[in-house]
Amino acid sequence: MFWGAAGTALMLEGTLPRPFFFVPRESGPPSEPQRVVPKGRPRAAPRVQNPAMRPRSRPRSAFTLVEAVVSTAITAVAGSAILLGLSSALQTTNDVLDQAIAQGIADQLADEIAGKRYSAAADGPYQTSLGPSAYEAAGVNRERYDDIDDFNGYSAKPVCDDWGVTLGLDDGQGGQRQPNFQISPTFFNLWRITVNVFYVDPTNLSKPLTQGQTSDYRCAQVTVLLDDPRRGSRQLAASQRVFAYVPTP
Repeated sequence: MFWGAAGTALMLEGTLPRPFFFVPRESGPPSEPQRVVPKGRPRAAPRVQNPAMRPRSRPRSAFTLVEAVVSTAITAVAGSAILLGLSSALQTTNDVLDQAIAQGIADQLADEIAGKRYSAAADGPYQTSLGPSAYEAAGVNRERYDDIDDFNGYSAKPVCDDWGVTLGLDDGQGGQRQPNFQISPTFFNLWRITVNVFYVDPTNLSKPLTQGQTSDYRCAQVTVLLDDPRRGSRQLAASQRVFAYVPTP
């Protein structure tokens, strides 16, 4: 059964009764179709979204204060370790350079001693008191030394040539070299050189004899030291020569 245009109910054979609503059109121009809501069906309320369920905007990427402080601390520690390693490497390089220079200075003075006589003619080869005479000690430096025992007890700071001119500034003849060929005047200020001369055992040339004993062998030991105010006095190099006395036939 359905409602006809005149409001009458019609029944179709073989069909079940079913409600059908027909809204007659008003006269006039055609309008948009209207939605018909069946009776007894409530109208759905407008859907309101829960603010808590709304998608949040993506936060900006950035460091927090704690992360920044931690990263700064890690960077500082790593930088300190690197600087310490570099400082140690530079110090080692400087030490190796100083030792090489000092070894050359020690060998040079040892060779200078080797070019002198074994002993003064007036003193003989077995004198117990080794050292320069009053005349030899009165020189500017060691330019008057003419035999090996004169160098016993010698010490100079800074290291210098025979006439007392600092190495690196001298010309080898008691004067100074041309300024363009000079090293820094303060380079050797903390360097010190010493010489000891003593008799050694004929059966063991590395064994010094006690004071007052003599033999046919003398040892001249040259030592170069660095008097560092921060690290103390330390030896840079050493060189020694053993000289034998051979009597004339």
